[in-house]
Amino acid sequence: MTTAEPRCASSSGPRPARASASRGHRAGGGFDMRIHYFESTGSSFLYGGNQGVYDSGPGQYDTTRARFVVGHFSRPDGPDQIASVYQYSNFKIRVHVFIPTPSGLQPLNGWAGVWESAEGTYDLSRTKIVGADLDGDKLTDLLSFYWYNDGSVHVHVFNGAKGLAFTDPNGVATFPPFSMPWLQTQVVAGDWNKDGFGDLATLSSLDDGSTHVGVLRSNAAVVGGPRTLQWTANQWVTAPTDAVPSACTQCWPLTGVATTSTLVSRRPLAVKIDNAPTGRPHHGISQADMVVELLVEGFITRLAAYFHSQDPSEIGAVRSVRFSDRYTTPMVRGTLVFSGGSQLMMDLVGRDITNGNYVGVSPQLGQGNSFYRTDADGKVVPHNLFTSSAALRAATNDVGGGAPVDVPRWGFLKSLDHIPSAGGFLGARAAFSLAIPYRADAAVRYDYDVASRTYARYQSNGSSFVREVDGANGRAIAARNIVVINTDVWVTDVVDDAGGAPSLDMRLTGTGHASIFRDGRRQEATWYRPTWFDPFTFYTDTGEKVLLSPGQTWMHILPADWVVPST
Repeated sequence: MTTAEPRCASSSGPRPARASASRGHRAGGGFDMRIHYFESTGSSFLYGGNQGVYDSGPGQYDTTRARFVVGHFSRPDGPDQIASVYQYSNFKIRVHVFIPTPSGLQPLNGWAGVWESAEGTYDLSRTKIVGADLDGDKLTDLLSFYWYNDGSVHVHVFNGAKGLAFTDPNGVATFPPFSMPWLQTQVVAGDWNKDGFGDLATLSSLDDGSTHVGVLRSNAAVVGGPRTLQWTANQWVTAPTDAVPSACTQCWPLTGVATTSTLVSRRPLAVKIDNAPTGRPHHGISQADMVVELLVEGFITRLAAYFHSQDPSEIGAVRSVRFSDRYTTPMVRGTLVFSGGSQLMMDLVGRDITNGNYVGVSPQLGQGNSFYRTDADGKVVPHNLFTSSAALRAATNDVGGGAPVDVPRWGFLKSLDHIPSAGGFLGARAAFSLAIPYRADAAVRYDYDVASRTYARYQSNGSSFVREVDGANGRAIAARNIVVINTDVWVTDVVDDAGGAPSLDMRLTGTGHASIFRDGRRQEATWYRPTWFDPFTFYTDTGEKVLLSPGQTWMHILPADWVVPST
């Protein structure tokens, strides 16, 4: 899937207007939105009641697809208004303004909004949006910090004086590629020097515990005149010891286990592993740092196992590549290990390798000597192609992947010895058993063991659930974390399966709902991932980052409407 770089697009709806104040946006069942109102008395807040000041009605508004800003968008004074930038399908956005009326807040121009982009022009998951009056005309502009594919960030303006239209794709400020720590940075707006022109500030919390504050000051010379922003980096910086990070900083990046090993800079092995009933038990899987279970054709599943901190002598059975492997392997800087694929997939993988997204090791890429067939567990072709960590690392070196890499760290707590509410789990509920609702011969169940603080994995063979035990060493799977990612999954017209079943594709950048299971508890969160090269990060509704417990993590990527029950 290709993500959109922003382009100018004219509004297809009427021009803007302005209105009132509200606080608290709640997504109800069926994607309805209700806006609740808290009125300030100067010393306290009075709650206006559960009925709120606006109710979209069921099925009308999904707040996870929107960004909200308070300001004066259609008039220079009076009660505050709410602007909503809403992501529609095919990378189209629409700007709504909610104005106060005697009967509560109402969207100006109804659902037509005040401005919309063309399709394929704006990906809201790549933005951080704030409101400020950049040119001093008393109308609030929307400022969007937008992450580009090359790692640069441009600050775009949705002009209040032009109905919040987006007219300048180059932006009013630009950050060079990867100069802004995107996931660790928040943006706020104000008038820092009280000159009547809006300014911005960036607040970046780095892994060493330090906080860096940069300032973007408006250079508008006259009211309503041209706007640019002058950047001053590190206007204020705290020492690393001023804020002690709760996350592990000297650890294996995919497990969070503390280490001083120099092997942390070696390239992880991302091995595609069979998960058909006839392909089980898996070999080497207990030594994987992380395992991702992915839906493929016919809604069966396969595993992508990431080996980094340990070196299994047996890994198998290795199977063919799918769309999802192209999206997940770059985030671990991995060697993609597979056997087979359609001509389209081989062409795409070849292009990715040429572009440096990852390196590849496969019989079809010329590394057949790194694999062997076996009759272990009575396995037969095509469920019996095995390899080893040593063979794959030698092959990785041969194809030019042996140089050190900087593997992005996932967010882990410093230690197994932590309180249950640490790392974003305040408000989490007990969950000692959970079920992943795959089809009958692939359904998964996890049961939490209090003594070991791990999850036992069971998978159905179509008639009963079988405990997951590594076929290479007899070690039962004992995961520390279970992560469920909900996203868009769809059937394509591409056939990768010998039986003719169409392949699945999925969206693995942007944002969506996640459920994190850790320490026998369940926390609902939102996942974020700007590009294929970034790991998933998770935040609660209150903005706290969710951290995992050190150890093995199993991740399941499911359609957006699938529900994972737990007890």
